[in-house]
Formats: sequence, structure tokens, C-alpha cells
Amino acid sequence: GQGDSILRSGVDGTSPVVMYVGNLEHYQGITLLLEGFRHALIRVPNAHLVIVGGIEEDIAHYGRRAIQLGIGSRVHFLGQRPVSELDQLFRQADVLVSPRLKGLNTPMKIYSYLDSGTAVLATRLRTHTQVLDDHTAYLVEPDPESLGDGLAELLSNPVLREHLASHAKAYVQREFTPEAAHRKLGSFYSMMESRASGAEV
Repeated sequence: GQGDSILRSGVDGTSPVVMYVGNLEHYQGITLLLEGFRHALIRVPNAHLVIVGGIEEDIAHYGRRAIQLGIGSRVHFLGQRPVSELDQLFRQADVLVSPRLKGLNTPMKIYSYLDSGTAVLATRLRTHTQVLDDHTAYLVEPDPESLGDGLAELLSNPVLREHLASHAKAYVQREFTPEAAHRKLGSFYSMMESRASGAEV
């Protein structure tokens, strides 16, 4: 099916998918995500984690980490994908995750996450909470167990996912005019590949 071409990595279309999109800089919390996902697999053993973005060196680093954690077969690195594929990728996810550990600016990807129609899980830090609340996202403390419990809860609860996703979409469409949203997304996409210091995707 159409899904195979994008998630060309053993994700069968029936297993739940957690997805991260963005660069793989340290502040993004990818280690936290991997450790949290391992915890989530205890409750949702058929889940997959798909990571979109990042340069080869970072992908190799986190790929080794996933193997060390014993979850290598469940974690798929797609590398950088064209912007035109992102909407389709978002739709194939059950949960979009922003596990970042620090940063004051709200990451631009949050706006596209919220508009995606897919439930969002994020760390309960100011970088997120200045835009997100408990109606628009599943907010978790930035530790592996909390993140893993949140993922497991969301993956097991389609009603909650639907509730969060619909609130999120309504919020984005209410708060951001198309022009503002377009501007924000434009800068998000231009920064997807960026490793410039201070560039927060």
C-alpha cells in the first residue's frame, strides 16, 4: 500500500506508530524519547517509533543507542524527507512526539503537529506549555518513565487521541491565521536541516 513506500521499514500499517520529526540535536531529547519508548513497549509491545530528520552522524549515534536499549528492531530512522511528504507521514502516525529537554522558544514543528489531526505528546516544559495545554496535547514530565507511560496511555486510548487531535486542530485554526501559520511553517521547514547553533526546530 501507499504506507509502505514511506514507512518502508517493517511497519505493517496495523501496529501503532509514534513519530518524531525534526533535527536530532541534543536539546531535542531523542535519548529521552528512546528510553521512554522502551518503557512504553512494556505495555504496547507492537508499537513502532519512526524518526524523521537528522544528519547521518546523528542517526548513526541514536541508532546505536536504540540497539543498546534492545529496541533496534522497533525504531526506524527515515532521515530527511521532502516537505511534501510530511503531511502523509503525519497521517500515518498515531502519536506525534516532541520530547525536547530545553529551549524557550516554542518549536515550529508544534504548529504543524497540532494541525495534523494526529495526537501530540510533549514534555511539560515552558518551550511547549506557552502554546500547549492539557486539552491540546498529552503533557509529560521529561523523564523516561513519564514519557513512556504517556505514550502507552495514548496508544491504548483512541478516544483520548481523537479528543486531543481535534482540540489541537481547532486551536491552531482559531489562533493562527493562514498567513501566520504559513510563516511559522515556512521557517520550520527551512530549519529542518539546520544545525546552526540556536536554531530551534
